[in-house]
Amino acid sequence: MYAPRDDFVLNTGGGEESHGQALPNLVPVTIAFAISIFVVALYRWEHHKLPRNFRGIDTTLVKMNFLYLVPIILIPFVSEAVGQFPENPWAWVMFGVTMTILLVVRDAMIVYTWLRSLLREDVTVRREFLRQSADAIVIVASLPLAFVHVDATWLLWVLSWPIGQLIQRFY
Repeated sequence: MYAPRDDFVLNTGGGEESHGQALPNLVPVTIAFAISIFVVALYRWEHHKLPRNFRGIDTTLVKMNFLYLVPIILIPFVSEAVGQFPENPWAWVMFGVTMTILLVVRDAMIVYTWLRSLLREDVTVRREFLRQSADAIVIVASLPLAFVHVDATWLLWVLSWPIGQLIQRFY
């Protein structure tokens, strides 16, 4: 028969704490984990859709595609750093730099396919590039802000989505 134990402890990395004391400390890590799942799923879906814009693929584009996957793989690690150290600006900078690399490689693939005439004719390069570049511009611009106010950094990142939607609507 199961009997509850009073001596159960949960190690959260900061020493042993009782269940009730440790659970609130796990909230930032849990939120970071959920965000990483969402971001990885979003960019994996985008990675799946991206070739629909291409008329053809060459070796350089395949290499760029592999380079595009590297930051996607790193997202869980940098989001864990943000979850464990939410007040540390360097954790946010690491996350922002990873996302910027991802977005720059994605934009470079669009420009490359356009320059090599591998982009389908019905894809508007200006609109795609502007919409997708909005995210990278907002993230890069917000990186110094992490050293002033961490919360303002991620709030600005959230705003990059509506900015991209506005660009898509009007261009």
